[in-house]
Amino acid sequence: MENSCIYGKGRGGNCRGFTLNRFWPVPFIIFVNGQIIYPATIVAILGYGDYALANYPEKKSRETAGILSIFSIILIIFAKLSMNYEIFKYIGAIFSPLGHEIVIKIGQKREENGKYLFKPSPQGLKILDVLPGGIGKKIEFRIRRYNSFFKWKQNILRQRCRSNSKL
Repeated sequence: MENSCIYGKGRGGNCRGFTLNRFWPVPFIIFVNGQIIYPATIVAILGYGDYALANYPEKKSRETAGILSIFSIILIIFAKLSMNYEIFKYIGAIFSPLGHEIVIKIGQKREENGKYLFKPSPQGLKILDVLPGGIGKKIEFRIRRYNSFFKWKQNILRQRCRSNSKL
């Protein structure tokens, strides 16, 4: 999952979080029927985009996957019922885009109305993430959870920077 840090204005002031983006190629075969059946392979792109302000990115992805699974099961039930009952073809056709939009809106509302995890703190500097080969790793940042967010006190940061002046 590609996670990027974001910074912006939220409810009650500045907030920070992560954008979540991922894309997958999904190959599938369709059969074109003339006099002979010809298989044709097509590749579609499946994308996932979201943001996490009140949850950690991993938790947000799992919650969204669960909601999308329920949506998919309901859609499959409508498709199966449409084989015997004509009305479910129309119900499924309406539910598909409408249900997907509802899933998106539920996720957005939960993030926007939840308690922001990554708000600025007067007590110290919050570290959202460090790059694998970056300066944060070189000065041995140990990101720790404290009251549901990452935090480092400024004096600890100054001490680390002074003691590793060879950077």
